[in-house]
Amino acid sequence: MKIDENDLSDRTIAGSEKNEKFAESTDDFEIKHEERTYQQWKGSNYVLPADEEEKRRCVFLTSARRLDLQHLVIRRSFGNKFIYPCVKISPGDRVLESGAGSGAWITEAAKVLGPEVQIDGFDIEGRLFPRHPPPNVSFCLASVTELPAAWTGRYTFVHQSLLTAALQRPQWEVALSEIHRVLKPGGWVQLIETGGTWNVVGPYSRKFLTMYERLTARKNLFFDCVQQLPDLLTETGFTDIHVVERDYGCDMSLGTPEAADARAGFIGMLRGLKTPVLKLGGLGLVYTSEEFDADIAGIEQEYSTTPNSCHHIAMILAQKRE
Repeated sequence: MKIDENDLSDRTIAGSEKNEKFAESTDDFEIKHEERTYQQWKGSNYVLPADEEEKRRCVFLTSARRLDLQHLVIRRSFGNKFIYPCVKISPGDRVLESGAGSGAWITEAAKVLGPEVQIDGFDIEGRLFPRHPPPNVSFCLASVTELPAAWTGRYTFVHQSLLTAALQRPQWEVALSEIHRVLKPGGWVQLIETGGTWNVVGPYSRKFLTMYERLTARKNLFFDCVQQLPDLLTETGFTDIHVVERDYGCDMSLGTPEAADARAGFIGMLRGLKTPVLKLGGLGLVYTSEEFDADIAGIEQEYSTTPNSCHHIAMILAQKRE
């Protein structure tokens, strides 16, 4: 395994909390609020929304949609590499994106790779798919835990990002097996995930970290998947595993457009947690809709003014044996 990661020794990185009592509690009451719309795929635990607010232009300091903005920040995090250099894609190859969302990654891939590369994307929710994709791009509804049998051995490259908020550990194991199946021998998978830790810079970031830990515990999501994905990939049969860790965008307290983008994208994600958190009674941390909104304002202010307000993100690549 080849590890290439930033030195994080000068930061205070919060450790994960178990919160077993919240994972086991069944006596929650829903807190009244204006609910957002979420996917309805049977068996899915994805905790972020799939609605017009997720798709529309953000009201922060940028005109990009949140998912498009997220793609931009991730690309910047890895030196504007959206496909890592060890992956070679040639005319006639087919590329797949798992969890395509708004199609931001696919749209850019189609421009860079050219019309002779077919790019397919799937998601459990189609509301956010682009209405007019390029001619060499297609989208469909599917789950990474059960891909079509006809896709076996079809793809040279599979890209997937940020399913930490969607998959339980057993589902990750199935998903990696399915990705392995649809890859050609010698093909590559590229996984991008946030780490199981956040940089705590004040009381609001601590509160939201605890909130996210409790939410993922209740949904039994694989919160620390970054640390364990290399081993899972090896067990699935992948080889030549690379792990590249970077800051998510940059220090969000900097007075730059890049910092504003990183902050807006991250705050937008946190806003998306409101409905699942309040439907679980606030998880012992918030007690009204207004309190959740006030905490969002607090963490936005905290990130805007506190130096070293940044998180980290990992790109994990692995190859299917020839």
